[in-house]
Amino acid sequence: MDVVLGAYKVGAKNVTAIDIQKPAAFEKEIEAAKALGAKIMYPCFTERVTEEGVYLSNGTLLKANSVVIAIGDRTDLSFMPDEFLNERKQPVLNEFNQCVNVNNVFFAGDSIRQGLFCDGIGQGRGAALNIDRFLSEKPLQAYISKNKIKPNEVKDAYYKTLKKSEVCALDTLNEKDRCLSCAGCRDCKMCLTSCPRGAIERVEFQNADGTTAFAYISDEKKCIGCGICSGVCPCGIWTMKSQLEG
Repeated sequence: MDVVLGAYKVGAKNVTAIDIQKPAAFEKEIEAAKALGAKIMYPCFTERVTEEGVYLSNGTLLKANSVVIAIGDRTDLSFMPDEFLNERKQPVLNEFNQCVNVNNVFFAGDSIRQGLFCDGIGQGRGAALNIDRFLSEKPLQAYISKNKIKPNEVKDAYYKTLKKSEVCALDTLNEKDRCLSCAGCRDCKMCLTSCPRGAIERVEFQNADGTTAFAYISDEKKCIGCGICSGVCPCGIWTMKSQLEG
């Protein structure tokens, strides 16, 4: 369905999608493709692709100016030695995403399970941190994902979009300064400085591993529910809740 939508975006007039079974896509994605005029056919078995188009095994010719072969996005780990995988060709991992049988190998992203791009980034970061700990002979840590927030609570007002040429020229260390509204507090202190009643306090504390962490806390006795903190927070951390919601 991504190919179908992409084809229409680049100017295709008529798009036909064929599959050997019902497309493995969310129903809303299929409906979105149909709404654009796409014709979805299944089960169809391709015999050959020629300059005329696609010939199906039953002799039907689907005329086409362009043919895009979408091979799917299921991870293929068949190239890996058996000691990395179970009988279903999936990696055998512990809670650190570390290979059980070969402890100097870590996995992340779609090699573990299909997910979002941001999930892969998070798992990659966790793997990198644990590789550093492994090489330093320190205990590994299980990195827990932060609670997800509702899409309508994420703000992109502070996110500066960049052209491709600008991204290539950007210093990697400065990338962290571009807020991605990722629901993780970036310690910008905007809520702290904008609260008219001084109800918000920034506190620091020690984690179990000795590292320093911080948190922003709202004093219920001072807060008047004005919503300014929620409005200025670029990451969706502060949200307003009705008293009826508890």
